[in-house]
Amino acid sequence: MARSALATLMLWGLLCVPPQAVASPFSVESLGTELAGGVYHLNARIDYDLPDVLLDALANGVELVIEVDVEIVRERGWWFDEDVASISLRHQLAYYALSRMYVVRNLNTGVQTTFPSLYSALHAIGTLRGFPLLDASLLDPTEVYQVRLRARILPEELPLPLRARAYIDSDWRPSSDWYVWSLP
Repeated sequence: MARSALATLMLWGLLCVPPQAVASPFSVESLGTELAGGVYHLNARIDYDLPDVLLDALANGVELVIEVDVEIVRERGWWFDEDVASISLRHQLAYYALSRMYVVRNLNTGVQTTFPSLYSALHAIGTLRGFPLLDASLLDPTEVYQVRLRARILPEELPLPLRARAYIDSDWRPSSDWYVWSLP
């Protein structure tokens, strides 16, 4: 009886690991906004640390789609926050073994850029400078707004045989926590 109670207690302790104990492979290092010409612009820095399974997949020709979700919400203290706007920035990352180059294609604009290293490709994807967010005239100056940002790999964009794996193993679908910034 005591043995089974001890085993149950140990199992319960393993299952109740707080989420902060697990480090996220993607992290939003900084986020800021600036108002220029009546439009809010976003500046952000995201650090991407791809798990080994994704590095192996990339080296073997699997293209990864990295999505940055940006939401602008109006705070309502007594109710759920109201969604004002949302934007998704999507980049496709591929490695071409013949040329030993990494190619990043912006899926929103179609612009394609080539990089000599994975670090430089991920740095380019993770640096957002002056990205137009929202026209200031759409916001009520008496209300409080927040910008929320997260980055993640989209498992539904992986080749079909790898999707099942991605839904089971979290290393195949890394995601950052939501980073929240008050919109001035």
